Amino acid sequence: MPSGCIATDLRMVAFDSQTRSYTYELLLVNDTVAPVAAYAYLDTRASGGMRAWNAVTVEPFAAIAVTVDVPLGQREEDLRRVVVELHADMAHLTVDAHPPFIPTRRSERGRAAAGIAAALAAVLSVIGVFARPHVVALAAPERAAAGSHIDVAYATAGGGSWTYKLMTPNGYQLRAGALAPGTGSIDIDVPRAKALRSYDLQVTGTGPLGGDTRTTHIVALPQRRPAARQASIAALRLVRDVVPSGGPIIVTYRAHGTSGDLQLVDENGAAFAEAPTSALGTSTLTAPQVKRDQQFAVVLTVKYGKSTAQSSTGVVVRSGEPLYVDGAGGDAPTGDNVRHLPPQGDAPFALPADPIVGGGPIDIAVVDPSASMRFKVATPSGTVMTSGAAVPGQRSVVMLAPEVNADTPMLIEATYTSPIGEETIIRKVVVHRRPEN
Repeated sequence: MPSGCIATDLRMVAFDSQTRSYTYELLLVNDTVAPVAAYAYLDTRASGGMRAWNAVTVEPFAAIAVTVDVPLGQREEDLRRVVVELHADMAHLTVDAHPPFIPTRRSERGRAAAGIAAALAAVLSVIGVFARPHVVALAAPERAAAGSHIDVAYATAGGGSWTYKLMTPNGYQLRAGALAPGTGSIDIDVPRAKALRSYDLQVTGTGPLGGDTRTTHIVALPQRRPAARQASIAALRLVRDVVPSGGPIIVTYRAHGTSGDLQLVDENGAAFAEAPTSALGTSTLTAPQVKRDQQFAVVLTVKYGKSTAQSSTGVVVRSGEPLYVDGAGGDAPTGDNVRHLPPQGDAPFALPADPIVGGGPIDIAVVDPSASMRFKVATPSGTVMTSGAAVPGQRSVVMLAPEVNADTPMLIEATYTSPIGEETIIRKVVVHRRPEN
């Protein structure tokens, strides 16, 4: 059997002429880790049916010697058949006794002596089972990390001394020690290794009547080097991407680094404001005072060891001077004499018909004076160059076109409130290079 061995014998040992019965003896040794159930019964099919006689359970690593008394039939030729069934883990055995006979007085004395000898043999078998060392269980993980610490559970039975060894496949001993009998655990430090390794863990018991050894295998996985931490930036956002002159520029970010800072720089790379990063993931820069709307960039730089990460986003600082859309006067066109293209579709605004020149005005006519509208001039990549707004009753919005070195496509984005909600319309225009004088 996979879990051990079972030995049994069933034989007639005596005959009682007064009670007209004969005696059988059942010897059973269970050298497995599971109990064994034994059922002895008398086969009386000749007279109709079977009759159970004895039932006993034999514990693991134990032995028994029991007797079974069988009455003789009414007639001497009516011999009864004795059968024993054994039920064990993954096994079912049937044992038949030799046919009984009616012995003489001399043979009866011989049978009695044989019975005594068999009983003594059974007792010695029991002593042998309990004295012989046996490894009942050894539970080790199939895989373990090299350099780690593992606990291996074990269970033993029988007498003797117990030891363990951790060896390489070629038999080289790495760890060894003594074990306490019974149940316990083995503390093992798995050797460090840069490559895949396998080891044999062996538990051995030795005693006067023999010994037992069980081996299990452990695969040690190589140690993984921790990934080098690098500076990184997961997100960079502004609470508002258009702020007034001298106003706060609130920046939020998610970044990994031991140090970092934020800078506000113009298109030439000149820095106008600076602030360190914080563990809260938010910092504030102060916008400079400008005479006209100006595009800046917020640049975030973080460092971790020798690595550096950098990210940027755009922000528009509005001029502190009166804007054309405010109607505060000045030399800007009023829009009364500016030609406009017909509105496209149901758009509540109209674009100028004359070419737009870098640094010059972009005059947008408001078709619906009752509407509140916001305008942005942006690059195709989404960078806002300038913006403006119209309040109800205002007939036009004038914004300054950005300076360009060549004819450059731009986008005009208009956002307004309609009966169905807030809508946005985008129109494409071309800003021409200002002609040289």
